[in-house]
Amino acid sequence: NQENQGPSVARNVGIENAHSEWITFIDADDKVSLNYLEELYDVAANVDLVCAGYYEQNIQNPKGIALHDFSDFLNQETIDSEIFIGEIFNGVTGVLWSKLFKNQVIKENSLRLDSSLKLSEDLLFVLQYAKKINKIKLVSSPIYYYNRLHENGLSSQYNLAYIENFKHLIERVLEEFPDDEKAKVNDILRKRYFNFLIKMMKQDP
Repeated sequence: NQENQGPSVARNVGIENAHSEWITFIDADDKVSLNYLEELYDVAANVDLVCAGYYEQNIQNPKGIALHDFSDFLNQETIDSEIFIGEIFNGVTGVLWSKLFKNQVIKENSLRLDSSLKLSEDLLFVLQYAKKINKIKLVSSPIYYYNRLHENGLSSQYNLAYIENFKHLIERVLEEFPDDEKAKVNDILRKRYFNFLIKMMKQDP
């Protein structure tokens, strides 16, 4: 219980007070299946990250569409961190939810959410975490419900405040990649940035 300082600060408090072997994150407006933790934990041996499928719920599909960002790799069950990082800008790979993180990895590497970022701060955290591990286990089942039913476009004022923050995010993410990969990653991030600007301009004033 604390004064509202945003999701990153709240999550960091949770991390600092967590004494369990594993940590999972669930957004306030989402929900999970009854066996969510069981399915993640049952395959967690000998890996440092577990990643599951999810249902995306939106106005067109209120019951949800079953998705998995690693559909092409499900037959392998376990993938290397290089594959995971290569997909981190696709789908929702770079979000905290629908995953199981090893507490020891987080603590030993002093990983925390960057509270100065107000946009895609979880992407940076997931990327930094993935760089510290080797193997990721994939759960094919869609056991997380990503709620976009009440998603509203951000106001113009809100979006404008986030433009500089998005630029800062790009800088922070690029720091995590070697020089020979920065150009490719920068192209991907710039496309996301311009898509964000287009979405902003389409909002009603």
